[in-house]
Amino acid sequence: MTDILLSRATVLRGKLEPSYAGDVSPTLADDVFEVSNVSFKRREGSRPGRESADPYFGHKGELPAVQYQTLGFAVDVAPSSQPGSAPAIDPILQSCGFAAVVNSGSDVTYNPIQKQIKSMAWWLHLSGHLHKMIGCRGSLSLSGEMGGMVKAEVNYQGLIGPDPSDETFPAVARPSACYPVMDKDNGSVSVFGTNLDLVSFKIDFGLQITHLLTSERNEMVISDRAVTAELTVLKPAISAFNYHDLEGKPCDTGALELQTPAFTATSQAASMGVITDGGDHNGAATITIPLMLHRVNGNDDILLKFS
Repeated sequence: MTDILLSRATVLRGKLEPSYAGDVSPTLADDVFEVSNVSFKRREGSRPGRESADPYFGHKGELPAVQYQTLGFAVDVAPSSQPGSAPAIDPILQSCGFAAVVNSGSDVTYNPIQKQIKSMAWWLHLSGHLHKMIGCRGSLSLSGEMGGMVKAEVNYQGLIGPDPSDETFPAVARPSACYPVMDKDNGSVSVFGTNLDLVSFKIDFGLQITHLLTSERNEMVISDRAVTAELTVLKPAISAFNYHDLEGKPCDTGALELQTPAFTATSQAASMGVITDGGDHNGAATITIPLMLHRVNGNDDILLKFS
């Protein structure tokens, strides 16, 4: 009798492709990501039904048409291991619509782009089966709260790779436990030039992924981006930050700077939506500020800096 296949036996490894859906093999030594909340669908897409005339009741059948795979997960975000080196999340950022600029010995910055976006291959060891996705591009959000780690939530769409196969569960090194926690020494936020008392944040890059299928192309394409942020902060005095006035002027924009233990996020032109008042954080009153992040000159609606 064969051994049972354990549901927790999951390993995910991924690597940037040299060209779209190009041949690449992620390794256990260099390309494993420590992830949680993994969701995987081997076949997504449309299945048009047959509408033939039939005098009898019953199904008329469906035909598999446009098909692709989806993969979602959460991953902890760590800073660069040393100034000027790319963080571990670099391949994810680049396959989710960002370009990396390395400032040697200083930092690595990521700005959004809309052309020549890189793609990834993902190999998922899932309970004794090995699944391979190719040509993957994804949507991304970043979030964190005081006393917790910064996390990225990622949802990929990719082309269906080779058929899955049985595979012995690979030997993987013990996960690292040395990820920084956000606290008052490494987490802060400034909105419209005013420092606020940060409780938590979420940045959603609003990436739209479409499956482009033509006579010449079969490709996952990032077709749009609309960046939003949501900040929960301790409720400030009106004299210090008159958000009642600011939320009534949606055409007014100001700067946003968010500092986390992993990266700094900045935007030159954030506009404020309607604020949610009356929140509570361990007995302290809070407000939640929704922001839309706008471009000023080209693809500059947000900048991420890892140092």
